[in-house]
Amino acid sequence: MISLVFISGTAVVGVLQSNKRLSSSGIVTRPAPPPPPLSPPPEPDIEIDVYSDSGCTQFASGVDWGEILVGSTITRIVYVKNNGDFEVALGLSTENWSPVEAMADITLDWDYDGTYLEVGEVRQVIFGLSVDSGIGSISSFSFVIVITGSA
Repeated sequence: MISLVFISGTAVVGVLQSNKRLSSSGIVTRPAPPPPPLSPPPEPDIEIDVYSDSGCTQFASGVDWGEILVGSTITRIVYVKNNGDFEVALGLSTENWSPVEAMADITLDWDYDGTYLEVGEVRQVIFGLSVDSGIGSISSFSFVIVITGSA
């Protein structure tokens, strides 16, 4: 039963309630960004270096043959070091002959036996340069020695 009470001409409807206020706070977070893609490991290196000394402290920048008597052979020593990540076999070639005709009468060889150089190994290499007795009028020459390391 609901009863209405009129007080001074005003109707009062009684509703009983109780309120509590609670403070509230928080932190908005976002998920962590995905990690960057992993970069692949560095590629292994094949690297050989040529030195003029057995302690491998002086890089060889060239070979000076000096004067060579026609019909003879002269030798020079260098040291090849495997500074890469794989064992390597060595190869020898020449390029950029001057004059070009010298290539027919001057021969470069070496005493490398074809065995692999282990990582960090140093190998003494003896170059031999032979000048054919029929060289003709060539009195000076130059060329580039190319040593290649292959895994």
